[in-house]
Amino acid sequence: MHLSQTRRLIQLAVFALSIGSLFAAGYAGGRWLEPSQLWAGDDPAPNDDPFASGATPEPETTPDTTEPHWWVPYQEQDDRRPTFHGEINGIEVGASSGSTPDCPVGDTLIGEDAIEAASETYFDLTTADLPDGVSVSNDWAELRRCEDGSLLSINVTLAVKPGLEGTSTGPEVEDGADDREPTISITRARDITWWRTEASEERWSEAEIAGRPAAALAPIIGTIGETAVFVTDPEIDGSTRMRGDGNVSLDLVKSIAEAIYR
Repeated sequence: MHLSQTRRLIQLAVFALSIGSLFAAGYAGGRWLEPSQLWAGDDPAPNDDPFASGATPEPETTPDTTEPHWWVPYQEQDDRRPTFHGEINGIEVGASSGSTPDCPVGDTLIGEDAIEAASETYFDLTTADLPDGVSVSNDWAELRRCEDGSLLSINVTLAVKPGLEGTSTGPEVEDGADDREPTISITRARDITWWRTEASEERWSEAEIAGRPAAALAPIIGTIGETAVFVTDPEIDGSTRMRGDGNVSLDLVKSIAEAIYR
């Protein structure tokens, strides 16, 4: 037998042993691997993976929240809808730009300094009678001022107690990829009545908060997706936005908005 033929037989034998090892590993692991899965990596996805199904639920379908990634088809359905650009109760939503204050921007205060500078002004958002389990996180406060010292905008973050009615752990937490607590951010800005928010028209509706016109953004389903309430503030020719991070219901955001204006 020629040397080249011997080398070829050795190569074929090694290849056969490799294939046998792969099948043995699959059997020992409790499942047989399909031939197409042998080259797909160490942990091939199951055939019923909802990410691969591309299924779009009917609007009246009640989701089975016990299934993994149950929210994915609903999120994909919403992603395919066009983003709404227009006015709701005098607030322009979905805009990429709009009117802004004409004063030169000055300094920015952070944390306790921001809270103190906004105290007893229209930008003071810390005195509201918030629902039990909701509190202002002073470390995340940010206040912007014009060069003349007048207040321009403030942003505060509310910490929400996990398990509070109107909250969920969210899909990220259920999957163990994210252990953050639900939060709600509040931004109040003068001379601004538009917000850059990307969402489908089906999720928008008119609302009223403490007698003021408002625009409400509902989640995609349950508490999945951003929730928000936008309220006009004629006192500063501006508006206030209360935005849930995706793990809070619209009803909870509305109740906090009512507390802010009470």
